[in-house]
Amino acid sequence: MIRLRSILVFHALFALLAFGAVLLAPDAVYGWVLLAAVLGYHVASLAWAVGRGDREWLRLWLYLLPLSMAQVVPDWILAEWVGSLVFHDHGIPRVGAVPVYMAGMWSIPLFVTVALARQARLPALRAVIAVLLALLLFASSEWYAHPLALWHAVGVEHSIWGVALYVLPPEAALGLAAWWGFEATRGRGLVPQLLVALATSVLYTGMLITSYFLIEYGATL
Repeated sequence: MIRLRSILVFHALFALLAFGAVLLAPDAVYGWVLLAAVLGYHVASLAWAVGRGDREWLRLWLYLLPLSMAQVVPDWILAEWVGSLVFHDHGIPRVGAVPVYMAGMWSIPLFVTVALARQARLPALRAVIAVLLALLLFASSEWYAHPLALWHAVGVEHSIWGVALYVLPPEAALGLAAWWGFEATRGRGLVPQLLVALATSVLYTGMLITSYFLIEYGATL
């Protein structure tokens, strides 16, 4: 199990440095600073795991990386098909409507969610923690994304403080599924982890569309 102190220290340092860099970045290079911050997280996370000989940290990082990259698809669907999400254009490469840094950004809250949930001894308590942490971390991300010019919801009728309500149930479920997938595939090799990670993203996409229909469209029926 990853030590609690390691999780907190690493992510506190990253948050301090990343937010400092982003807030001080000139507009001309803002997107590249965002990309550098996300890439820096992954390089630093890998170096932290290898340098400390933390195999559990490395396993979790490897499990979440393909999941994070697959999350470009639901973001792309929301932006170009549903039309409920807009990513700010900072002049960096994009995958369809999605800036490339988003492919690595999902790993950050998911790593914290899964790693902290696994600190609990009882599986049921781990599941509850995963749901609550995912809800807290993703809701706060949705809230500060607009002021930081990352993304924002458009054409959404049901929201609180700029956070679209339809994204919250799927994001809470994503935290639970990510935790369960890691627990279920530990020690089974990279292929099962990859398949479960990709399946988790597909599950999230389906829940996202369903939640949008029920909360945004269904409420008007």
